[in-house]
Amino acid sequence: MSTHPNIFIFICLISSASLVFGSPPAPGNPGRPIWPDGSGGCVGPTLTKSGQTQPTPTTGNELVQNEKKNKTLEEQPLLDQNKFQPAADQSRPGGTEALFQARLARINQKDPNAWYQLGRWCQENGLTTQTQEMFNETIKRDQDHKSARQELGYTAIDDTWVKKEDIESYKKERDHASQLLQKFKQKNITEENKKKILGELANIKPECKVKPFIDTLVNSSHQEAKLYATSELGQITDPRSAYPLVNTTLYDKSLKIRTEALNSLKQLKPARAENFFIRNLDNESPLIRSRAVAGIQQVGSPKAAGVLIKKLIMTYTGFGRGHIYIGDQFSYIKDYDIIIAVPPSAMVDPIVATVNEGIVLDVDVIRVDVEITIETERTVIGRALNQLTGQDFGPDANKWAAWWNENKKVILAQ
Repeated sequence: MSTHPNIFIFICLISSASLVFGSPPAPGNPGRPIWPDGSGGCVGPTLTKSGQTQPTPTTGNELVQNEKKNKTLEEQPLLDQNKFQPAADQSRPGGTEALFQARLARINQKDPNAWYQLGRWCQENGLTTQTQEMFNETIKRDQDHKSARQELGYTAIDDTWVKKEDIESYKKERDHASQLLQKFKQKNITEENKKKILGELANIKPECKVKPFIDTLVNSSHQEAKLYATSELGQITDPRSAYPLVNTTLYDKSLKIRTEALNSLKQLKPARAENFFIRNLDNESPLIRSRAVAGIQQVGSPKAAGVLIKKLIMTYTGFGRGHIYIGDQFSYIKDYDIIIAVPPSAMVDPIVATVNEGIVLDVDVIRVDVEITIETERTVIGRALNQLTGQDFGPDANKWAAWWNENKKVILAQ
């Protein structure tokens, strides 16, 4: 080896040069060396056409990997603390059940959507029992929450919700109730048959009778059937009954039916029931206005006091025209000649002083007696305000207005 020192040194120099300068440039890419693995990376600086150098890039494989990582990070959504937590949260102490309890402790008790969203979270995290409980809590606060109802397996029929497996039986019982009410309204029906029909109706599920009862209340002129339907709707306490009962309270001709409708509304206790009556405080008819005030008095809340006080101030302007007429009119009529079969038979020309139901044609009214109870609208409103608030300022609008200005913030915040 000592005889060829130059050869050995030359070989070492060639190897060192190869490590420093790399392989020849790639075709079509001057100045960019290629690693033996063909990745296109380099360890030395890259020369530009102007002869300047660029920073050392990573290998081609590393560039692709970094690009994928960046894209993955961009596609990940930011965590919304108000929505579902990722599965990683389940590794915290206590697991999913502990997370559920923590969310339940922070929930807005009055918001049905908050309960529904918590139910969805339970559903996503496999808490089956809690899922059903949360959806049931949702419909307690909003009986018509469509999404919660559907999650619980309900279908909308007759403006109510029925379990899918109960649809056929619901329709069958509903139609049976309608048929029984039609029989009840038949002329010349015996008392025995009436009792039998009422007994059959009592055995039908309450929710299946609501629509037939409402149809009777709204569309029938049969007074006994309407009175029965009105009373039963108060016992069933279905929210579908609220508006028909309000209309009956305001517009039905029968005092007995109107009174029963108001009693049923008191049992039903619909949410913000006074709103139904407040709309009629501007009615042109003093009679309807007075019935609306009575409705607010019976089913309203102290929050309605502000509206009544405003109307009390207006009683001499837009709201009232002085007085409410409450009374009965008796007309005494002169009938045509009537043949009365009494021995001996005779022709008579009587004055008939009786009140008859129905229509009497071609008569002469000879006298009208009117029995009147006059009550100012201010007195009616004052009495309603007294029952709603516990205060007693009579019909004094100024005192009521001062009291309301002092207390309305507390009352409206309740």
